[in-house]
Amino acid sequence: AIMESLHEKVEAEPTTEKRQFFKNYLKHTLLQPVGDNFDERKYFLTALDEMSLLECELLAFINGSGQVQVGSMQKPGTEQYAIVGAVGRLKARGFLIASQNSFAIGGGADNSLQEIVQVSPFGKRFHNFCLEA
Repeated sequence: AIMESLHEKVEAEPTTEKRQFFKNYLKHTLLQPVGDNFDERKYFLTALDEMSLLECELLAFINGSGQVQVGSMQKPGTEQYAIVGAVGRLKARGFLIASQNSFAIGGGADNSLQEIVQVSPFGKRFHNFCLEA
C-alpha cells in the first residue's frame, strides 16, 4: 500500500528536489522494510507529499545547525514570514521543538521571530529517512 501511494505521489510531484526526497524514501524503505512502524512510515510519506520545498530545506538546515533563532533564518527571495509559516507547519507536524528565550509584550514586537527551534527526535528520524540520501 505504501509503495502504491509513493508511486502516485512521485508522478504528481513537479519539483526535481522533492522527487529526490521521494527516491530517498523509497531507498530507505527497501533497505529497512516496513515492520511494526507502518503508521510512522505512512505519516512520513504523507508529510513529505504535503510539505513545501521550503519546509524541507528549513528542516535540513535546522538539523545541520542544532538550535536556530527563527528571525535569523534567511533565504534570498523568500519573505521572512514565509519562513515563520514554514517553521509553524514543521512544529505542527512534530518535527521541530521550539523555546522562547525572550518574550516582548506590546510595541509591535513579534515573538515568532524570537523563537529558538531545533529538530525533535521524530524530526530527525524523518530527516534521516526522507531528506538524507
